[in-house]
Amino acid sequence: LSPASGKLAGALDDLGDRDFGIVIEVSADALADQDILSGLGEGLGDLPFSLDFFESISNIGVAGNVGNDALSLRVVLEFTDEEEAQGMSQFLDGILGLAGGFAPDPETQELLETLEVGRTGKRITISVVLPESALSELAGELTQMDSVETIPSPVTETETDTLETTKDVAVMPSAEHVPDNVGVTYSTTPPTSGKHWDRWAECGWYDQELPDERIVHNLEHGNIVVSYNLSDPGEVAALKNALSQISLHQAWGVARRYSEIPDGTVALAAWGRLAEYRGVSPGQIERFYEAYAGLLGPERIAC
Repeated sequence: LSPASGKLAGALDDLGDRDFGIVIEVSADALADQDILSGLGEGLGDLPFSLDFFESISNIGVAGNVGNDALSLRVVLEFTDEEEAQGMSQFLDGILGLAGGFAPDPETQELLETLEVGRTGKRITISVVLPESALSELAGELTQMDSVETIPSPVTETETDTLETTKDVAVMPSAEHVPDNVGVTYSTTPPTSGKHWDRWAECGWYDQELPDERIVHNLEHGNIVVSYNLSDPGEVAALKNALSQISLHQAWGVARRYSEIPDGTVALAAWGRLAEYRGVSPGQIERFYEAYAGLLGPERIAC
């Protein structure tokens, strides 16, 4: 769109008496590319008419008079084709008919009564009178826009899946090994530190459960322990696939089934760190590995 110049400025004369006025020249196909028209067309796709006539608008003129506690507006639409102008006229008449049939409130009804649509050849003229009350209400809404409460953005899938963010856990005494098959009470489930058995688990994927006392030794080595309680085989497969794509898991990771956490949960543990997620979140898991794999624990021993 661009301001009309040259001979087009004379089109202002067609807008009648006015306190202000402007004519805009519409370049070829300018409106055809506008998202608002394509969206409107899709929304009305099931109705027995098209909105192709919008693409034939060549000039748009707007003029107005202020007086008698009202604003009188006049809009002139000029088309390149008379048939398209007729289509627009019929469209506007239909919209006005629908609006009047919905029994609007008195103020809207008064506004509709002042609205006139006329066509002469390729030109459509739309006239309306806006009373002072309507102008005041519009001005008030515009000035209050900054104070309107912002609607929160929808929660993303990742945020929904997160039961809690990674938390620091106080490190328990861990200098002593305890005999195999001797249980240890830990401060968290799953544990992140503490006394443990002498033998650690080989890194990799386990379909079965591994004792806490064994995998705590892995944590001492700087390993990441992934504990999962997933009853859905599809989620188990998704977790296994996600871990296979993380190179750090191959060198520093142990994944085991673990029934001590709620069904549908995946827990990630490093020495003194714990995070839990609902379902499988590959991005979260990879970031946990990047942050802690091989970096925590009194001993740093890769698999």
